[in-house]
Amino acid sequence: MSGELLHSVVEILDSAHQHRYQLSELLTSLGELKHQVQQSADNSRNKLKAHFDELKSVLNEALDARLLTLTQEIDSIEETAMTPLGQCEEMIQQGIDNAAAVMEEGSLLLKNDPESNLEGIIKFKDNPHTKGLSSLPEIPCRSAVPDITVELRGPLREKICGMVRKEGKVTASAPVQITDLIERPGGLIVNWSEVDDEVDVTEFWLQHAYGNIKFNDDANALWHTSYTGSDTQTIVKHLSTNKIYSFRVCGRAAPKSDWSAWSLPTTAATTIPHYQWHSESEAYCTSNEDKTATRVSGSLGSVLYSGVPSISSGEQISFRILDAGEKSFDDGVGVSWMDDHTDTLRRTGAVFVDTGGKVYVDGQEMKTKLSPIIKGSVLTIKTEPLPNGKVRVSVETNDKEVTFDWKAEVPPGGAAGFSATPMLGMPLSRQFSAHQLYFAMRFTHEDWKIAVE
Repeated sequence: MSGELLHSVVEILDSAHQHRYQLSELLTSLGELKHQVQQSADNSRNKLKAHFDELKSVLNEALDARLLTLTQEIDSIEETAMTPLGQCEEMIQQGIDNAAAVMEEGSLLLKNDPESNLEGIIKFKDNPHTKGLSSLPEIPCRSAVPDITVELRGPLREKICGMVRKEGKVTASAPVQITDLIERPGGLIVNWSEVDDEVDVTEFWLQHAYGNIKFNDDANALWHTSYTGSDTQTIVKHLSTNKIYSFRVCGRAAPKSDWSAWSLPTTAATTIPHYQWHSESEAYCTSNEDKTATRVSGSLGSVLYSGVPSISSGEQISFRILDAGEKSFDDGVGVSWMDDHTDTLRRTGAVFVDTGGKVYVDGQEMKTKLSPIIKGSVLTIKTEPLPNGKVRVSVETNDKEVTFDWKAEVPPGGAAGFSATPMLGMPLSRQFSAHQLYFAMRFTHEDWKIAVE
């Protein structure tokens, strides 16, 4: 009895220790959240201050420049108008001085016996200044002289104030946030959604950067565009395995409107290696980390499979035709449950698309025909598990697509442990991922070069 009690005490101590550890972890996380709030608030305050300080400086410079321009225009008009008026003023003043001189000369004649000075009177009458008394210089009328005024737009002050009142917007978080990241071979499926009902986003911009980036203003971050468009999901390919990447997304309401604030960076890594061709084949050589295979020798058709079964539930694979050679019967690409057939993919347990665009499921040709496989073509095969044990397969190339439900029956002695019947209690994705598909290609002639992604 005492032993049981002691054991219960030990268990309680262990539980208390574990509980304290978990609480400490939560406290650490809570501290990080508080730091995020405080740092983002400080950064936002600094950003606002710098922005409005710059606006003040730019606005003052613009106002001073405009004031100088208008003042110079006034100075120019004033100078242009005052020059002829000044000249006219000088002429009038000269006339006044001449009239004063005539008055003084005439007064002297009248005082000094003018009757005995007939010659002086004659000269006085013929004096140019005397003759000039009969004419007056013209001056312009008031309407012909500038009356300088300034037209000031009264609403400008209200417009500026109104614009200033609308400048800037404080939000607790960005209107678009990354919601999920799903591992894929050599890549990640990134999902995002709108979290602000007041913002109607029609276009999204996703970026990724190498490393664990915690804040968008990290000067060491080198962001690359992963996607722009209206979808809320994309596959980011060509990522290194077991390397951390950071993702962020923003949106906008219209093509020419401003982008919203970036979401918080979200980190993830893929542990699933990228698709790889089997590298040990005499008929094919591989390159680019075995993601590309080229037909190099041999006169007979030979099937090249992936190194391991790689295509799991809900995954897709794209065959990119980098180069094309001569076409032959049974040449093409596809997926298979097995890798033990080296002669053909037109058989049970395989989905095969030949170079003419014909689609074969378990060796049977479908009615729908896709575009021919040529250099530059990209053929994509998508998979989706169904509750009835079948697999929905979509095959797409160029502008054509065919979709069908594949019973996915493996021939006797095929993929170990595979069953087309759903396993009770096990999610479909796990059932299907436990029996992955190989991807494959078959070409007879040289120069066919196929990359998978």
